[in-house]
Amino acid sequence: MKYMRWVVVCSLVSILFGVPSSLQAGSAVVMRNGGVVALVDNQKGHLQLWKPGEEEPEWTLQIKPESGFQSKIAAMALRSDEEILVVERRGRVLTISSDGRVLSQKIPAYEYVQLSVEFQDVDWSQWENHVEKVAGTAGAFLAEDDTQLYLVADVGERISKVSVDEMLRYPGNTVFLSDGFYFMFKDKNSAFWKKHEGRSIAINGAWNGTWTEGLHYPSALAVCNGWLIVGYEEGTVNFIPEAIDPTKEKLRRVSKQDAKDRSILDAGCLGPNLAYTISEDASNQIQIWDLKTAAAVSWVNSSIGHPGLALAGIAAKSGMQLLSLGDFDVRLWSIENKKMKLLSRYYPKTPKLMLTGAALLSGDFVVWYGTRFWKIPHDGGPATYYAGKRVETMKECDSTITEIKCWSDATSQ
Repeated sequence: MKYMRWVVVCSLVSILFGVPSSLQAGSAVVMRNGGVVALVDNQKGHLQLWKPGEEEPEWTLQIKPESGFQSKIAAMALRSDEEILVVERRGRVLTISSDGRVLSQKIPAYEYVQLSVEFQDVDWSQWENHVEKVAGTAGAFLAEDDTQLYLVADVGERISKVSVDEMLRYPGNTVFLSDGFYFMFKDKNSAFWKKHEGRSIAINGAWNGTWTEGLHYPSALAVCNGWLIVGYEEGTVNFIPEAIDPTKEKLRRVSKQDAKDRSILDAGCLGPNLAYTISEDASNQIQIWDLKTAAAVSWVNSSIGHPGLALAGIAAKSGMQLLSLGDFDVRLWSIENKKMKLLSRYYPKTPKLMLTGAALLSGDFVVWYGTRFWKIPHDGGPATYYAGKRVETMKECDSTITEIKCWSDATSQ
């Protein structure tokens, strides 16, 4: 009976996680042959492999779509065996072969469960019938050696570190990341911890933030030089040392508490000593952090930042440049003496949400826009064709501001 009960629980969690709710620019990776695997349609969830100079993709794979300003992919990385690891936001962890086959899919099961009734009304023999919400992946980060995966749920303050290989070997589709479930009830003012009999695989325990009042909602995650960097929908960033020491945790507020839109949309590393975060708050779009002090050393507001939202960032392999992707444009920044300096702005003729890009080993970048990839040089020069439908003309915008670069879209004329 116990076995059958946990089959039911696993099936329930699988069903709930399989229907998502709403980048390290985690929506593109560069293969060793120069090809780019990228999420080319954020709404429909089309993942494709494009080789340099080719006008059609090698393959297309459908992933789970989700709404919102963030990419549908929380993290994506190329592992040493040429397999592509994809972590869907509030969905699955996939491994995909270089020829586009899904090799495995696992659903992380987090501890948080919201029930639709009060505690006294729960039928604990069939509590799964009361489930209103289960936590899903808000942020993910793959360690540099591609063996360890860090995950944070969209509710709570718990960050889990798991062995990728152990996760892939885990029996069944649902992978438990904690030893039990943390139940919240209808009024959200009471909670109940219930241990389960499933085997959890989080290693080194888990990290918890310093907050103690109420629920918190993580939205982004990066792991940089021994620091776990967690961004929250509340407009804050928490720096947590991986060598657990609560006295050294540092909580920083990016946006004012009364700001309407303040979620941290993205986080990543800039070389060995810096990190960046991207905020939904237009008055403080991009932040550069000194890892030694967890202090913001540079930031960008709407006066020199994106005319709309900044959505995601891509760090150059050298850590000397940061490409920021917005809903209207792309901006390239150099990092000099821990400060951001604008190198170029790139405006497509027909603005679209810009969520997909990657850093090349050469130091340059690629960005997907509509029907093709553009290559953006690390020195801020004009964008050039990389893959996809070919472009007949490239021209600078009509402007007296010399740093503005513009690409023309031949297919839209």
